[in-house]
Amino acid sequence: MLRGKNVILTGATRGIGNAILQLFAQNRANLWCLVRRPDEWFLDQAGALESAHGVRIRVVTADMEHAESIREALHQIFAEKRPIDILINDASVNAHGSFLTTSRSELDRLFQVNCFSQLQIIQMVSRKMILQKGGVIINITSASGFEHNVGNFAYAGTKALMNWATQTISRELAPYHIRVNAVAPGVTDTDMNRAYEAEIAENVMPSMNIQRKAEPMEIAEGVVFLASERASFVSGQILRIDGGRFRG
Repeated sequence: MLRGKNVILTGATRGIGNAILQLFAQNRANLWCLVRRPDEWFLDQAGALESAHGVRIRVVTADMEHAESIREALHQIFAEKRPIDILINDASVNAHGSFLTTSRSELDRLFQVNCFSQLQIIQMVSRKMILQKGGVIINITSASGFEHNVGNFAYAGTKALMNWATQTISRELAPYHIRVNAVAPGVTDTDMNRAYEAEIAENVMPSMNIQRKAEPMEIAEGVVFLASERASFVSGQILRIDGGRFRG
């Protein structure tokens, strides 16, 4: 479905982002992976995917906590003078705690990584897509961005902002034939969520129709759909892949 497409992906080293990397490579897409610290395991994986699927995977160092690092990484990509067909913003950090106990520095960190870095990347990449007269942008948000739960103010707040931003930006970029959507996963079997197993079992699972965690590849399948021409009439949508999660 994605043969020959060129993709920028953040958060590719683990969890949902790594599943997206694997599935896009299987679908014959070329990828630039923006990662903070590429370790040997990830570099080996990227090389193996290149060989197995006949695609091009480039690992570009970028720290989502620093705007200048992001800018330099994107200019490195732009210098290759290849079209950028798809942007996927997956990099994310989490933190739990009440609003009253969340420090300013923690708020700064979460909003920088989960929101401001992504908005910066969208601004820079969408300008290239406008010149190309088309493209696809997909933000990985969270089902928690629709909820109002004590102890999850900062993380859920960043995801709520990106849900809203996705729909607003989609209207602004639509005249340039750029589709902007988001995938909002529910509880997924990732390292990030394993740190909160007891809390998830007690407070989240009872609200779900399908009482299990998603596999990262199940989320990646939704991302492939939105990136492909099968979703050519889908714009400004938040695709919830959350097992039927109903919470207030």
